[in-house]
Amino acid sequence: MTQIRVGMVGLGTQAQNHLSVLSRDKRVTLAGVADIIEPVAQSTAKRYGCNSYGTYQELMDTEKLDAVYVVSPNVFHYETLKYALGRNLNVFCEKPMVIKLEHARDIVNSVKSAGVVFQVGHNRHFAFVYKKVKELVASGKIKPYMAIMKMVTGELQRPAWGANPKISGGHLYDTTLHMLDMCRWLFGEVKEVSCRAEANVYPQILNDFWINLTHESGLQVPIFTSGHASWIVPFERIEIIGDHAANHRGDEQSKLHVRAGSADPSRGIPLPATNLELGRGRGRQTIRRFNHRKERPTHHRSGRLQGG
Repeated sequence: MTQIRVGMVGLGTQAQNHLSVLSRDKRVTLAGVADIIEPVAQSTAKRYGCNSYGTYQELMDTEKLDAVYVVSPNVFHYETLKYALGRNLNVFCEKPMVIKLEHARDIVNSVKSAGVVFQVGHNRHFAFVYKKVKELVASGKIKPYMAIMKMVTGELQRPAWGANPKISGGHLYDTTLHMLDMCRWLFGEVKEVSCRAEANVYPQILNDFWINLTHESGLQVPIFTSGHASWIVPFERIEIIGDHAANHRGDEQSKLHVRAGSADPSRGIPLPATNLELGRGRGRQTIRRFNHRKERPTHHRSGRLQGG
């Protein structure tokens, strides 16, 4: 079996998650880790049986790596990526890739020149529930006439540099970036963006955003995001409205709910036929189906159906 020699740059919380996964993959050899905080680098290296370094340059110059993970604070991504791509290393980079537009364009060109594998950590593409949403939209089983997205975080204090836009890039570069990526992945390219933002709780950084994306298809997707919601669930939610069908995902249960049916002209309301519920959370995935022809839905004055 071919072994992939991997190095890790930056050893914060996300890096520890990646190291835990990589250490259990028999295809991977953890060659070395780097962090400017020497005790962190040394203790991490001891835990995973690899070498420790104080800089990314030392790591890449010393070890014979096949790939490198860039998991340092956002503002340092660009210089680290340029160094890795200059050595033709394959790269996994935590989001955001970089925090300046000109740097993003430069990295794209550098990746093309190097001809390596390069991935940004937009992990929602691999989530069971979101893959199902993608399947439903791509197959035409749900045609999105409307869509709404929400992403809020509890505070901007973890990591400690999160509320410093000079380091993080700003609130949108945190988890909200997943929603912006999801819109393009699910609904295609965006042709117009409008946004309103306020610095309501953290005066040094914009932390409340009202965003509207207009896609090339004509679909408009509003996204609202806040950086001071105290982790009230669901802090991540997507809802898609189709032809007498609704598809919504809320992270309070990490489940996808799909309701679909046809209109009942005699009553003027849609009658759901099947409710598909897919669960993803804490190591388990489940699929449950409910036959709503046997379970009569209740109709509320708002016009929204609650089945089952």
